[in-house]
Amino acid sequence: MIALAFGLAGARGGVDATGPRTPATATATGELAQLTGPPGCLMHPGPAVTGVCTGVPLVRSLSDVVVSPDGKHLYATGFRDGSVLAFRRDAATGQLFPLAGRAACTVNLVEHPDFYFCTGAVQLRGPESLAISPDGSNVYVASTGADAVLVFDRNAETGALRQKSGTAGCVKKEPSGPCGVGRGINEPVGVEVTPGVGRTVYVASRKSNAVAVFGRKFTGDRGGLATLGCWSATGSGGGCQNGRGLHEANAVTIAVGETRVFVSAAKDGVTFFRRHYQTGALTAPAGRDACINASGATCIGARVMKAPRAVLATRDARNLYVGTDEGIAVFTSGSASNAPVPLGGLDGCVGLGINCNVGAPAHALAESADGKTLYAASNRNGGGSRNGRGVLFAYARNATNGGLTRLAGPGGCFRAEIDPVPAYDPCGIIRWPPFSATYITSVAVSPDGRNVYASAGYGLLVFRRS
Repeated sequence: MIALAFGLAGARGGVDATGPRTPATATATGELAQLTGPPGCLMHPGPAVTGVCTGVPLVRSLSDVVVSPDGKHLYATGFRDGSVLAFRRDAATGQLFPLAGRAACTVNLVEHPDFYFCTGAVQLRGPESLAISPDGSNVYVASTGADAVLVFDRNAETGALRQKSGTAGCVKKEPSGPCGVGRGINEPVGVEVTPGVGRTVYVASRKSNAVAVFGRKFTGDRGGLATLGCWSATGSGGGCQNGRGLHEANAVTIAVGETRVFVSAAKDGVTFFRRHYQTGALTAPAGRDACINASGATCIGARVMKAPRAVLATRDARNLYVGTDEGIAVFTSGSASNAPVPLGGLDGCVGLGINCNVGAPAHALAESADGKTLYAASNRNGGGSRNGRGVLFAYARNATNGGLTRLAGPGGCFRAEIDPVPAYDPCGIIRWPPFSATYITSVAVSPDGRNVYASAGYGLLVFRRS
């Protein structure tokens, strides 16, 4: 994801011990409480799931989750099964229900004939992210294993997805099957649509070290993609323009006003582009303003910038947040023509260091509709080790400078309980079948602000938001 747009004060700059762990009940603005009973989690059916979570076929190995702009439906990608899952959302309770019949899931039936109960799609393999157009009429899927971007029409009433036919249904790195040809999309992992009328689709690709630019069609095959160009760290053999700081690009965000685009890259940092409002074309600023990284030698320097995994520009156009293996770096947005400015002091980052507010690594970010809360998902625990204890944090956003403070108490963070935990633990415990590893991969907030949803290695989590 990957970058989709989004209390109480927590401890700063040290270990957070808030007292004995108690059942989480959402009380402060932005706090979370997992729905009680089976509606609080969805998993692929199995003996351990019965009575704990709701059993739904193929809800496993999830990589991304998004809620439709109208709040009626939720969609998730399953990496292992090469699936796109579709759910109806109950606005009053936040509960999720798989769509009826074959509309509940979309897979490549040639590669997975056993999933005959799903709708078929071509070039759907190992998807890592998806995005919905602002008008809700199209869904775009980064089919990482197929080096392709897939295009689906969405039925706004039923939520059902249907891949466009022929070359309108996908663009691919190389000519193959029915797809059109796109540039700079070797292992696409992040996809984002511009706000407003949704003129442009941007795709971050890991192996191309690139961001690809596609125009979204409004006549003929409405919602289809037209290749406009790409920027790559290597130039991609002349197929793209040369850009800086794009090695292992993984996520894209578009600032409000649609004049700036930011791309995070795991091996570099964040690259900043100016965007032409009408055409969607990107241009790179000169000098240091073109990128942000940890060293600051030739780019803007900032703290907590080791291995960026997610990037998010806020709806109020005031802040940029970068989720990394160290935490979250906080920036003020700057002017429409200038790069972001790192925020100073403790408010300039959250993470494990003593010079930041308390936090954890962040590999996915989502902002609440009211702009008061930032949610961060991590496939690592607060100590940074990849041991199955994924965490979901809720941060109160400072109304003045955008600094982040973790909400206090068990409603301010959740994690899976795999091994015994200390008697004093700041997080609520995810209700989940015993010994289920929970690498939380993505997080989404419903447009009405009532619910937060998190995709994980073993399923889908449903929370109520205060």
